[in-house]
Amino acid sequence: MKRTVRTLLLTMAIASVGIQEALCQWEDFVTCHEAFIDLRPVDSWNGYIPRCMDTLRIGYTRAMQRSSSSTDTICAKLFRLRRVNGLQLIDEVPITVRCVGPSQLTVIPTATLPIADENGVMITYVIEMYCNYWHGDGEYDTTRVFFAKATGFKAYARAVDSETGKDITDLGLVAPIYENKDHSLHDGMMLTGFTGQGYTFERWTTTDADLLPDPFASRQFVDSLCWPVGRTVEYIGHFRKTSTSVDAVTESPWTFHHHASTIRIRSNVHTPITASIYDVHGRRVHESAVREAETSFTVENLMSGLYAVVIRDGQHTTLHPIIITEEIQR
Repeated sequence: MKRTVRTLLLTMAIASVGIQEALCQWEDFVTCHEAFIDLRPVDSWNGYIPRCMDTLRIGYTRAMQRSSSSTDTICAKLFRLRRVNGLQLIDEVPITVRCVGPSQLTVIPTATLPIADENGVMITYVIEMYCNYWHGDGEYDTTRVFFAKATGFKAYARAVDSETGKDITDLGLVAPIYENKDHSLHDGMMLTGFTGQGYTFERWTTTDADLLPDPFASRQFVDSLCWPVGRTVEYIGHFRKTSTSVDAVTESPWTFHHHASTIRIRSNVHTPITASIYDVHGRRVHESAVREAETSFTVENLMSGLYAVVIRDGQHTTLHPIIITEEIQR
C-alpha cells in the first residue's frame, strides 16, 4: 500500500512538473528584452520591432501569464502583407496566441519571422485583434497593429573624467559619438576608448548592461540581435587623468626613493595613498595601494624607457620621473 502511495505521489509530481513546463514553455520564445508593445485602445502604433523579436506582447502589463480565463476562442491573428504584380496579398502566419482578459495578449509565431523577402524588400506584418476592447475611431482604432523588423539601431559613446564626473567627450577619447549614432544591425558597432589628451581609459558603463560584452575592454566589437528600436543606447567611457592631473606640491607628506629596480615610499601620515606608474603613452602599467608607513615594490619587469610614478592621496598629488635601463632589468 505504501509503495502504491509513493508511486502515485511520484506520478503526480512528475505530472505537475510537466504541466508547469507546458504552461511556461511559451516564455522561451521571448528572445529579446524589448519584446513588448505598450498599446492601448486610445493609442495607435505602427513601427519597427527588434530583429530578434519573434514574440509580441501587447497590452497593459509586462508580466504576461498563461490563463484559461479568456472567453475569446481566437483573440488575434497574424498576417504578412506582400505585393505581386501590383496587387497586395495577405498571407496568414501560423501563431500561438495567449489572451489574458481583453487587454493583454501574446502572439508567438511558430517560425522565425523574416526581415525581408527573397528580393530584399522589407516585409510588413499586421496583427488583427478581434476583441472590442481594441476598437476605436479613425486613427485610434487599434484592432490592427502594423510592424516590420528593424534593420538598424542607435548607439553612441561619451567620455567622462572618472574623478570629477566632468564630460570630456570633446577631447576625442571615444567613438562613435552622438553624431554617428546610427548603425546597421548586420554590421554591429566598434566601441572604442582612446588613450590620449592626458587621460587613460578605465571602464565602460551603459544604459543597457545586456548590450555591453566587456566593461573593461577599451576597444570591442558590439553586436546583438536585440538592439532596442524605441530608444538610443548610451555608452559612457570613464577616464582617469595621468600626468596632466599632477598638481605642484611644495611639501609632500611622503618621501620617494628609486634605486636600481626598487621603488620605496615612506609616509609620515596615516592616510592611504595610491602609487601608479605610467609609460610615455599615458598607459598605466602598475598601481599599488599603500597603507603602511613605508612600502617598496620592484620595477624590474618593466621595459626599458621613461616612466612617471604618480603618488596620490585625498589632497596631494606628486609626479616622480624614473628611467628604466637594461642594467636594471638584468
